[in-house]
Amino acid sequence: MHLCAQMKSEANCRTMNIRRPLTVILLVTASVVYGQVPRGNSDNKQGDRHVNFGVGASGWGIPLYGQYEQMLYRELSLGGEISLRFSNETIHAVEYKHNMVALGAISNYYFDHLIELPAFWDLYGGASLGFIFVNTSASVGSSSAYSGKRDSGLYLGLHFGSRYYFSNQWAINAELEFATTLGGLKLGATYRF
Repeated sequence: MHLCAQMKSEANCRTMNIRRPLTVILLVTASVVYGQVPRGNSDNKQGDRHVNFGVGASGWGIPLYGQYEQMLYRELSLGGEISLRFSNETIHAVEYKHNMVALGAISNYYFDHLIELPAFWDLYGGASLGFIFVNTSASVGSSSAYSGKRDSGLYLGLHFGSRYYFSNQWAINAELEFATTLGGLKLGATYRF
């Protein structure tokens, strides 16, 4: 028995008949567009340098970040990062404004060769260690009465990320970080030279 004959209404049958061709058209269009997207064909090598920059989202405000990495080997990099974050918090009807600067060291291991990814993809995991400087101001009274959790101190983090190179030098990147204080999502661009 035909599927439309099993439908309770003719309108449901027409909707199903329209969805199938639309799904096929969307899949074919996506395949063609993906095939036309430019890709880089140069892989990471010892001595390459990456400059990453972008924005993110975290429980500690919206970060603006910059990173520098030096490829020590084809799979291993070492570098530094800076992150600026701004957030507001209200405790007992007092609004606190936090301006934060994080400075740290990063190291990444690239899994590209291990899992045989194409040259235009990077997949990496790494660790970061640094210090966050927090400046807090209060809308009423002194910021010394602040009893929240945002304070200056050391941070330690693990992160996983990926890059898609649309040329030999430029890529878009996404990184998910799990950290003692600064965890969150980062989206941005990478310049490799």
